[in-house]
Amino acid sequence: MQTIPDELTNIIASKSQKLAYQLRVAWDLNDFLATITFAVVGTSVVSGQDIVKGNAAAVTEWDKYTYENETQYVKKYEFIRETGFPLNSVIKSRASIVLDNTSKRFLPHALPFGTAVEIDDCDVATGWTQSQDGIAPTISTSRKEGTNSLNCGINTAASENTYAQYDKAPSVIDISSIADADKKIALFLYVKDKTKLATANAVEIRIGSDATTNYYRIQIVNSEILQNGWNEIKKAATKVGTPVQTAIDTIRVIFNEATVPASVTLGDLKIDYIRICDSTEEDNYIGSFIRGGRFIKLFSGYNAYSIPQFVGMTDRPKNNIKLAETIINAYDVLHYLETWQMSTGYLLEDHRGDEVIAQVLADAGFTAGQSSLETSMMTIPFTWIKKGQKALDIIRKVCEAENATFYVDEEGIMCFENRYHLSQSPHTSSQYTLDYDEEIIDVGLEPTEVINKAKITAMPREVQASQKIFEKEGASVINAGETLELWAEFQDDYGELPCTAITEPTAGGATSYFKGNTSENGTETDKTNDLSIITWETLGGTVAKMIFTNSGASKVYLTELVIFGTPAKVVKEISYETPDTDAQESIDEFGLKFYELKNDLIQSADYARTLGDTIVYSFKEPKKSLETTIKGLPHLQLEDMVTVNEGSTGETYYMYVAKIEKLAEGYFYKVLLREKVIQSYAIVG
Repeated sequence: MQTIPDELTNIIASKSQKLAYQLRVAWDLNDFLATITFAVVGTSVVSGQDIVKGNAAAVTEWDKYTYENETQYVKKYEFIRETGFPLNSVIKSRASIVLDNTSKRFLPHALPFGTAVEIDDCDVATGWTQSQDGIAPTISTSRKEGTNSLNCGINTAASENTYAQYDKAPSVIDISSIADADKKIALFLYVKDKTKLATANAVEIRIGSDATTNYYRIQIVNSEILQNGWNEIKKAATKVGTPVQTAIDTIRVIFNEATVPASVTLGDLKIDYIRICDSTEEDNYIGSFIRGGRFIKLFSGYNAYSIPQFVGMTDRPKNNIKLAETIINAYDVLHYLETWQMSTGYLLEDHRGDEVIAQVLADAGFTAGQSSLETSMMTIPFTWIKKGQKALDIIRKVCEAENATFYVDEEGIMCFENRYHLSQSPHTSSQYTLDYDEEIIDVGLEPTEVINKAKITAMPREVQASQKIFEKEGASVINAGETLELWAEFQDDYGELPCTAITEPTAGGATSYFKGNTSENGTETDKTNDLSIITWETLGGTVAKMIFTNSGASKVYLTELVIFGTPAKVVKEISYETPDTDAQESIDEFGLKFYELKNDLIQSADYARTLGDTIVYSFKEPKKSLETTIKGLPHLQLEDMVTVNEGSTGETYYMYVAKIEKLAEGYFYKVLLREKVIQSYAIVG
């Protein structure tokens, strides 16, 4: 059960309020909070679908973006998270939101709705020139539209001037479709520190036939720059002289300095997407930012009090034009880990389960503050993580081996809970009481699934003392002055053989060594000293690459090559099946209900027996399972124990929350409740 404010507790207890909600979305992944500048996310399209790519840190630092409140557009939303069966292992959650798009705010186009003429997209610096105190412009990937914005700055050395000026002569543009009375000049303006700009006329934009006598202009006063960072500016244009509306070919941007000399670093001023628009242009649009890979936060509560419910990333939004709706599906960060491929391999000795998970999360770009990992009750003598292996697959194996749980909580924090967790407070006492005539709107009774036979298998590895791991068969010839590339693959009866340390061969080495001879069978003149290894590289602990060179005057046969290392060998083959006698009545009544778990991180036959017996003991008989529809309890969490008072019989059940689903319509939750056996574990040491 989430901790909530006392005021919210009182409202929930009164059972008289309707559930409220809030949706926040980080549409612009280049729009970081003020101090965050270390990561940039781009967006690519593969087979018509948006994907997130770029710096992994940007994906993981979801709490460092600027979020917009989109609650007013939400028509309905739902989210769901559910425990695993029979082992919790990894718990993923997802959400779906339907937005009212009557205003066309969420249409995926670059131009706003209404009449608008693009003057310059600011995607390239080509054609822009600087004068007065201006610094030569460049482009920036921090933008509000398109692919880039234009970096500007003020040169402190040019102290005799009071402004920085930027000009461009675009191809002729026709703006005659918009009447003079309706013309507005609009752009996106980035200012890192607006105190560096003048008060009365901080920025001036001119668009016309020339920039001195015939143009439209706006003068942006400092107070209209609402914040340091990105601002959207849109003001009625003032007409100066007689600009030729069908032949607009001049843009001028003037930054007026607050003090002279001023100093504004290049990039601390940016402009993007300059346009002429009319008064009907939609002010409130997202445009080109309607893509996949955006971050959302969902909150639920009552009145002014709300608590987090879900943090995740969106897939590509879908628009229903007829219904004027935009549908967004979102998934928690475990879906990101499900596709993340390990960037390198790891051979970990004597690591606890939580330490293995920490290594996986670090490889995927996460920081320690983004996870909460309980101390694992399992130390693994050897964990083999391969390059390219999916991150979530590794975490799932750790959780299965320990009967532990990994999930993302309501605030986006990744949590690992060891197998002892559910046998401790607060899971040992009821967190809430559900009455049939109060909170429960609807209920269905369905028994839990049955498992009456289990098989647990494993082949754990342990690191051995240094020993021979490779010996080359046959001789290879190396001509004088030439090289030979060789690959050594380490294998045993189980396939690939990972090694934590591999000794490079040397001429006459005590362990790893090579020999050369003038004859193929090695019986003539020894030429070992003519050979040397000029390149040595080990890959993933299972392969070594080496390049030999022959510095002698004649060909040499490489007749022997032996490599030593410390291999992590399979030390036992564990296989345990629960005896039928432990669940014979269940088998007779329900038939054989079989469950098999293969997991090489399980370290002993004793624990395999404990795990198999626990699964069968817990599920050989069906337990009560209630599928309830209840009034909103946003603070309810998976694995909370709740008391259920059955109205007609007066019976009381103690059950655990196995699934939470916020229904799309109304203010209700569908909650699956199960009776379950909580296994106690002894703690040694």
